[in-house]
This record gives sequence, structure tokens and C-alpha cells, in this order.
Amino acid sequence: MPERLHALASFDSDIFTLRTGVLAMTDLADRQFRDAIDALRRRDLALAADVLAGEREINAMHLGLDEACARVIARHQPAAVDLREVVGVLHSIGDLERIGDEAKKIASKVPRLGQVGEALVERVAALAQMASTMIQRAGDAYRHRDPSIASVLHLLDDRVDAERARLLAGLTRDIERGASSADAGSTESLLDMVLIVQSIERVADHAEDLAEYVGAIAGGGDARHGNLP
Repeated sequence: MPERLHALASFDSDIFTLRTGVLAMTDLADRQFRDAIDALRRRDLALAADVLAGEREINAMHLGLDEACARVIARHQPAAVDLREVVGVLHSIGDLERIGDEAKKIASKVPRLGQVGEALVERVAALAQMASTMIQRAGDAYRHRDPSIASVLHLLDDRVDAERARLLAGLTRDIERGASSADAGSTESLLDMVLIVQSIERVADHAEDLAEYVGAIAGGGDARHGNLP
């Protein structure tokens, strides 16, 4: 019996490490994303450089948690709900690492955006704020084991998609005008803004996935791709 209790305590400790790691990685990914957008708004090259350098920290957390999951599986051979927890962590850290990748993509474009108008930048920043809110709510879903938040994020993702479509339509018109006036620098900047808007949409998609994993962990089924139970 003492050996059994020791094994349970060891498993609980390992699971706690995974959970706190996911929450820490969620906070870091959101901070990286928000810093990338702040760098865009302020044309802050130093902050953009910090985001690029900070991606290494997200990658290190990803690798560390991935290895921790492998150790939990090898040491404890979890089944049923415990195995779902570990698999959920593996999925979650993959999406968080990709959010870090998108933040890096955004930051890498900041030095080339000097000709973009403030009104456009503020619209893009507002879109990014919605995506950041989604990351934070996904963290709440994981922290509180609340699968109901996934439905809230689905509605927010619809809003992100709609605003993305409006922004891309306007950018396409502006690019066509820029091309016709041979304003190469402006056209290049606008093309970069297209890529930034697409990165923000992908961040929102990853955040929605994060919340949906909570449903799978809690035993409510996997809601990705509309596969609701």
C-alpha cells in the first residue's frame, strides 16, 4: 500500500508540473504576441527584436514539456482520463508554440512598415486584441477545467474571421492602387500587413483549439472540426 500511495503521489506531482507548465507557456505566448503587436503600433524595433529573441524561450518550454509528457507516459503508463490529460498537454503546447511562431512572423515585419497609416495599424491592433483575449480565455478554460468556454471562443473566432475578411478586402484595394501608382515601398508594406492579418487569424484559431482540448481532457469529447458528441 505505501508503494501504491507513493506512485499516486508521484503521478499527481508530475501532472501538476504539466499543468503549471501549460499555464506558464500560455502566458508567455500571449505576452510574445501582444509585444509583437505593440512593436507594430509603436514601430518599436527594439521590442520587435526582443520578440524575435524570446521565441527561443517558448521553444525551450515546448521541448521541456514534450519531454515531461514522454516521461509521464513511460513512468506511469496512464489510461483513460489520465492519458487524455497528457495528450491534451501535448496538443496544447503544440498550439502555443505555433502562437509563438506567429508572433515572431509579425515582429520580423515591423522594420518594413514605416509607410503604413496609423488608422490601418489601429484596426489590425484591435483585431489582435480579440485574438489575445481568446488566448487568455483559453488559459482560463484550462485552469478551471471549463469546457463551456470553447463555445464562447467559437463566437469570438467568428468575429475575428469577419474582421479579417474586411481588412483583407481593404488591403487588396489599397495594394491595387499602390501597384497602379508604382508605389513599390507602400505596396510591400501593405503586403506585409496582409501577412500580419493572416497571422492574427491563425493565433485566434490556435486559441480556439486550446479551449477545445479542455473538453477532451474533461471527457466531453473532441470538439475540433465540429465533432461534438
